[in-house]
Amino acid sequence: MLVRFIFFCLSIWFQAHSVYAIAQIATAEDCSEAPSPIIGCIKTDPPFIAVTYDDDANPPGTFSLKCGDPLTIDQASNAPTLSVIVDQPTDYYTILLVDTSDSFLHPILHYGATNVLGFDLLQFSLSELSNFSSYRGPAPPAYIPGIQSQQFNYEFIVSKQSSLADNPPVVQGNTQFNYTEYLNNVNATMISATYFSSGFCVKNINETASGDGKSGDEGDASNDFLASATIGYKAVSMAAILIGSLL
Repeated sequence: MLVRFIFFCLSIWFQAHSVYAIAQIATAEDCSEAPSPIIGCIKTDPPFIAVTYDDDANPPGTFSLKCGDPLTIDQASNAPTLSVIVDQPTDYYTILLVDTSDSFLHPILHYGATNVLGFDLLQFSLSELSNFSSYRGPAPPAYIPGIQSQQFNYEFIVSKQSSLADNPPVVQGNTQFNYTEYLNNVNATMISATYFSSGFCVKNINETASGDGKSGDEGDASNDFLASATIGYKAVSMAAILIGSLL
């Protein structure tokens, strides 16, 4: 048990150092006051859940999400890579991304996967998992009056299932998604969460000011660091799982 705990701590250390924290890359200064998140930040320091977006068309390219930061609609348009620390890699988990804003259409489901093996959470793209709802980036309806100045909260939720869900509920649509009821139906308990805000009013910092984000050689160096550190983290995590299973 002690050896398993030591290896688990090592995997957490590598996870905490595998994601390079860059400066905030978007600003919401043109937006009206953001609503408070429903779930917010749960176990994000050290990052039990780490979210990395990769968008070569929008500088700085690869960037890590800090819980609560704003992202532009373009920056969040592609499915991100997630890394989740779990202490039981043979258990099953549910991953959700939900816009928890308050309206007659909300909550809105933007991603959903159930029966995800813990080992698969070490590092994965949302697009790689077998899911019941594929990734959808922020897409607020532009025709609604006043929406141009509004922000919406998009919350990543990681929940641990008590067992494999043999018959998960069939989700017919994305709107009015009762995520609490869904998690209850698959016997899942929330263990970690993070979120970002987005909307038409959120702007890329590099488009509104110079020198605030990391780009050029500095950005390339940070991406190289991210890649090498992640390889190290995965190696230690795999060793922890293998050794732990023998103890």
